[in-house]
Amino acid sequence: MIEILLVATLVLLTIVSTLLTIVTLGNAVRLRRVKMSWKSGHLLGYPLFSSVFLAFTALFFIASIVKYQEPDYAIFLSYNWIGLNWFISSFLMSKRYITEHGIVKNVNDPSQTISWNQVSDYFETKHDKHITYIFVYQTMIGSRKEFRRIELQVPNEFVDGFKQMISLKLGRRFDLSVHQFTDHKSIS
Repeated sequence: MIEILLVATLVLLTIVSTLLTIVTLGNAVRLRRVKMSWKSGHLLGYPLFSSVFLAFTALFFIASIVKYQEPDYAIFLSYNWIGLNWFISSFLMSKRYITEHGIVKNVNDPSQTISWNQVSDYFETKHDKHITYIFVYQTMIGSRKEFRRIELQVPNEFVDGFKQMISLKLGRRFDLSVHQFTDHKSIS
C-alpha cells in the first residue's frame, strides 16, 4: 500500500513539474520587445536549489547504474525529469527581463512586473560585480494608491545598456542631476 502511495506521489510530482515548466516557458516566450535579460541565480547565475537537486539525482542515477547494474529506471528517470523541469522553470523565473514596456523580475509573478510609467523614483547603489537599482513605483490596491519598491541587481556588463534604457524611458520625467549621499546616488 505504501509503495502505491509513493509511486502515485512521484507520478503527480512529475506531472506538476512538467506543467510548471510549460507555463513558465509560455510566459517567457510571450514577453514582447525584450531589450535585455540576464541570469540572476545564486550559483554562478543559476538557481541554487534546483541545480543541486538536479546534480544529486543525476549522480545517484549514475552511481546506482554502476553499483546495481539494473536500477529501477522509471523511478530514477522520473526524479531526473522532475529535477530538469524544476531547473528550467526556476532558471527562467530567476532571469531578469527588461522590455520596451517595463521590468519583469519574475515571469510567473505579475506583482514583480512594473511598467516604466509606474516608476515614481529610483536610485542606485554600486557594488563590486553589479549595481543595485531600487525603483519606487505606484500601484492601485482597491481604491487607494500604494507605493512599492522593487530591487534589481544589474551585472556590470549590462549596466551601460540598462542606463540607456532608463534614460530613454524615464529621463524625460526626471531631472537627471545626481546627488551623492554617502554611497547612494539619488535622482531628484
